[in-house]
Amino acid sequence: MVYGVTKLSHIVEPLTEWGKHADDFRKLLIAMSSDICVLLVKLADHLHNMQTLHHLPSPEKRYLIARETMDVYVPLAERIGLQDIKNMLENLSLFHLTPEAYDAVISRLKFLRSAPEDLILPTEAEIKKIFQENNLVITVSGREKPLFNLGKKYNGKTYFEQLSDIIAFRVFVESVENCYQALGILHTANNIV
Repeated sequence: MVYGVTKLSHIVEPLTEWGKHADDFRKLLIAMSSDICVLLVKLADHLHNMQTLHHLPSPEKRYLIARETMDVYVPLAERIGLQDIKNMLENLSLFHLTPEAYDAVISRLKFLRSAPEDLILPTEAEIKKIFQENNLVITVSGREKPLFNLGKKYNGKTYFEQLSDIIAFRVFVESVENCYQALGILHTANNIV
């Protein structure tokens, strides 16, 4: 893992700086092998560092730290199941890596959130109604997609007004057979918002 971390392709720093990073990471791995809490503390500390990163005067340094966050800390958080920490680290990294995409996504989300009606609840209700009409027991949940996932789709030419992949819905069923049945029902439904 240390070899893999020191070979990250997106960060270009002097070898002496890399030596320090590799040594710090090696110590972290050794400490983690005896107590996973070390990783939890390290992730919490790094999250705090990312939350205050905007105070760092050097844009290049902010970029490098955000890149390191994406290459090292985000995969670690995901690997141990800390989805909320992963999402926060990704969102903060997006702000420093691609500020134009971050601003565009924030602007689009503010516009959608200012709509007089909620977009998620009526769609959930419509999905439930469709399945009730087809006598299939389901649970549905809608959510706004994470900021980082939306930011990845931004390429400078994308018009977010036309981007429809902002809200995701999950339909839970009781069996594999019901899953295929639910998929067929959704594919033939014409009246979902």
